[in-house]
Amino acid sequence: MKKILKKTIVFLLIAAFSLAPISPQSFTNFQQVQFAQATDIKDVDLNNIVENVLIPQGTKYVIEAGTSLVFNDEYIDFIVEGELEINGTKDDPVIIKKSTTRRSSFSIITK
Repeated sequence: MKKILKKTIVFLLIAAFSLAPISPQSFTNFQQVQFAQATDIKDVDLNNIVENVLIPQGTKYVIEAGTSLVFNDEYIDFIVEGELEINGTKDDPVIIKKSTTRRSSFSIITK
């Protein structure tokens, strides 16, 4: 019984100390690195999006009705640090789609 108790305490201490260095600041630094690898939206072909897209802080980007956004990768981040306005309507929508039939996803990240 004592051995089981000792092993349990040691396991819990190891688990606690191994998780201790993780802080919200670590995640913030990771996000900054990820955002740095995004391409400014003005340099992206919206009919063939193959990399992370960035709308920089202090800028506004308008996607007009009838526009298609075609994502050609398994996972894409659409990072909005500035402003994004999407002007689709019921009769003339903005279409967001992928180019392949394989599983994929994208995310829109705002600050």
